[in-house]
Amino acid sequence: SHPFAQLVQRAFALIDRAADGSSGDVDLAWARARIADVLPDARKVAASSWQALAQLSPGRAVWQRELGDRLAAIGQFDEAGRAYDRAIALGYTVF
Repeated sequence: SHPFAQLVQRAFALIDRAADGSSGDVDLAWARARIADVLPDARKVAASSWQALAQLSPGRAVWQRELGDRLAAIGQFDEAGRAYDRAIALGYTVF
């Protein structure tokens, strides 16, 4: 029902089609995660998208932190804490 829902679905379709040939493409996974953040009622989709990105490139502290934020938003606090811990271990500085 969100005004951008159809645009987001089309963007997902384009990204998913592009990813078919290169499922490990970090740039495509990052694009999908950022687009998933557009809709406030798609928090689970956003968490799933950030999780996929963090799995593709587990050494990026900021992606672990972003994943933690999305997991906390859907109430998965233990998993969010683990993502935050990974981010800090990778050098993320909390200010």
